[in-house]
Amino acid sequence: MAELDEVKRLKAFKRKSCWNYERIAHEIGVHSQAVQAWFSGKYRPNNLSRKAINEFLKRQASGG
Repeated sequence: MAELDEVKRLKAFKRKSCWNYERIAHEIGVHSQAVQAWFSGKYRPNNLSRKAINEFLKRQASGG
């Protein structure tokens, strides 16, 4: 299963920011275990989560 672009970008954000799973999950609006599962490849984010990830990454890129 190919890794989604959103997950790749979220991983890159985590590496650069040093945010933990809990903080990222809180900002996206999901449970931290969901973020961990996405990162490990166990699960893929659904469409609603993918939209939330993209919105979160846009906010962060604009300094939000």
